[in-house]
Amino acid sequence: MSSRQGARRLKLVLADDEPLARRSLRHVLAGDPEIEIVAECADGVEVVEAVRRLSPDILVLDVQMPEADGFEALRRLAPGPLPAVVFVTAYDEYAVRAFEQQALDYLLKPYSEDRLREAVERAKARVAGKELSELGRRMLAVARAATAGRTSFLERLAVPKGNRTLLVEVDDVDWFEAAGYYVRVHAGGGGHLVRRSLRWLEERLDPDAWVRVHRSAIVNVRRLVEIRRLGPEEHAAVLRGGREVPVSRAGREALSRLLDLG
Repeated sequence: MSSRQGARRLKLVLADDEPLARRSLRHVLAGDPEIEIVAECADGVEVVEAVRRLSPDILVLDVQMPEADGFEALRRLAPGPLPAVVFVTAYDEYAVRAFEQQALDYLLKPYSEDRLREAVERAKARVAGKELSELGRRMLAVARAATAGRTSFLERLAVPKGNRTLLVEVDDVDWFEAAGYYVRVHAGGGGHLVRRSLRWLEERLDPDAWVRVHRSAIVNVRRLVEIRRLGPEEHAAVLRGGREVPVSRAGREALSRLLDLG
């Protein structure tokens, strides 16, 4: 009989950008009576929102995900409390070495059901043993090392226009909008499409000047004139010229931290 029987079920969040992988994780872990799967995430932005909203005990976290990878998601969650994390990786040799050096649990794809259960059991033991503070320090050490070295920021963006290439000054851009496999660059009252991702841009933009306010939008805070409340959980960023950009809960918190909104 489990020593934790009778205690509350531990809240667990699954994070993997592949629907089949999430289904497989859910299939194995749903049978664990000590666990309640409270959320499933497909990218790092969703992970940040879910952890802040639900305060899970355990996070099964894919390292390679769109928008913000697993390391970046953890970095954004600091300095708040972190759950016990079981990292999942397909090919990142650096990550595997880092996990082993810091004594962190990881699953190397493809992994067996027994290997998954074993990693989650260790995560449950860490939670029961209240080892999360030291564990969180080690996880952040790996995450910060993986995202370090980005000291120069993007200044100009190349925009193809037929047989020409425009060089758009990043400071002249109002906001970036996800558009399928492209990003729409809103600048000077017009829009340009570039074959990039918001994640690619976010990694290269100055974090003191740009904020990811929504999974589909990054805004230039120097163009921000108002944050408008539309409902109990809905906000919009109003830019110069009156353009309104939707703001998620995580985006509102990011703006609050950067601009000290309170």
